[in-house]
Formats: sequence, structure tokens, C-alpha cells
Amino acid sequence: MSNNDTHIDKAAAFGPQLSKEGMVGNMLQPPKESHQGCVRIDLPPCENWIAIVERGGCSFVDKVRTLQSSGAKAVIIGDRHYNGWITMYANGDSSDIRIPSVYVAQYQFLSLLQHLEEEESVLIRITENELFSWSYSDLLLFFAVLLPSSILYALYLTWRVRQQHLQKEVAPTDVVTSLPIHSFRREKDIPIDECIICLEEYQEGDKIRTLPCKHEFHCSCVDLWLLTRKKFCPICKYDICKRKYQATENTPLLLV
Repeated sequence: MSNNDTHIDKAAAFGPQLSKEGMVGNMLQPPKESHQGCVRIDLPPCENWIAIVERGGCSFVDKVRTLQSSGAKAVIIGDRHYNGWITMYANGDSSDIRIPSVYVAQYQFLSLLQHLEEEESVLIRITENELFSWSYSDLLLFFAVLLPSSILYALYLTWRVRQQHLQKEVAPTDVVTSLPIHSFRREKDIPIDECIICLEEYQEGDKIRTLPCKHEFHCSCVDLWLLTRKKFCPICKYDICKRKYQATENTPLLLV
């Protein structure tokens, strides 16, 4: 509290939780024989003290239980070698734990120890850390329910956008079904005797649909093309939804 330095901590999954107002006390390191917090201190260094100890030697809950019996009002546990975050759990019953405890990673732990090297005791305030405030049940709810729902909703929106885009690209059903159909006759003189879409020769009696640009295709082939792919003629790219057909290099001008 003397220099307003702020460090991130992660509250233990056992014991009481810190409030937003926090807890103020003198941060002290136990004697050398109990730097890991596994040995009870018979004579507490002061009444209002918060212990800072190193990870290892015993379990997290055993450290907190030992330091609680040594008069500490809170416990800070850190790792001088590993710069990662750990959630401190208790194996077995921890209902006897009455003081809060937090975990700090390598950078935060070494920085706090450096403050102790510069001063005999350091007055600190430990508060609730909103970054790690989600409980296990909250995370379980998010990953089990909210996250899949969000993914499904995103997929639905993507599908809707795709459908709207396709509706603009494809021809309406009533426009396609209004185009003329006739049966193919071998004796009829037509410039192309095969369907450009399926590349199959026309057979006697095949249903042929004629587009406004006078290009002809198998009825089933061109219907599928116009209703699911594009509303343009596969040959001259004429938009069958337009009322006027603009002449191209190989086709005459038609008014529809």
C-alpha cells in the first residue's frame, strides 16, 4: 500500500473468499524453517500479519491450515520457478479453514519477496480478483450450455446470411416454371443437339426448356441450375429475371 503496486492473484477453491473491500495486513515471510508454511510457528511475528510462503513441501490446504494455527489472517502462496496459474484445491474436508488464501505466479511472487527485502514488513491489501472470479460451476455452465448454444446460433446466422445471398443469386420458382417447355424431336433443326449443362445428347421425347435468350437445355438440368446455382443462362449469362434481354455478340436482341 506504500507504493500502490498491484499484482494479480488467484483465490483458492477452499476457505472463505475475499470481498471487494479486501483485507489489510502486514505481509511477512515465516522463519526460514517454515518458508514453505508446513511447520507451525509458535510465536507469530505480529498480530495482524499475512503470510507469504513458497509452494512445495506439503499440500496447499495443509499450508493454510498450519499458518492459520500460527495466527496468520491470510496466506499468499507463490512459485519462484513456474510462471503459470494454479487453482489451489483441497483434498478432503476443509471446513476448518477460516482464513482466505491466494496463489501468485512467479513474477508476482518474486516481486513481493523483493518488497520484503527492501522493507522489514510491507502493508498490503488483498482484494477479490474479478479476473478469476468465476467459480467451477460457472465455467461448467458456460462450456456445457452457453458455448455450444453460441456456436449453434453463429452457425444459424451464417446459414441465414448464406440463404439470403442465394435468394439474390438464384431465380424464383414461378419465373423458372413459366419458361416454355417442348419435347425434343430428332427431325427438328436446332444448332445444338446436346445439353451444355450435362453434356448429354438430346434423346427423342426429352423435355427441353427454352430460356428467353433462346438457348435450350434439358428441363431438369436447367431448372436445377436456375433454382440452386445462378439465375443466368449458362451460355450467354443472360439474367432470366430481367424484362429486356440485351444483345450480345452471338445472340440477337429479344424483348420478353
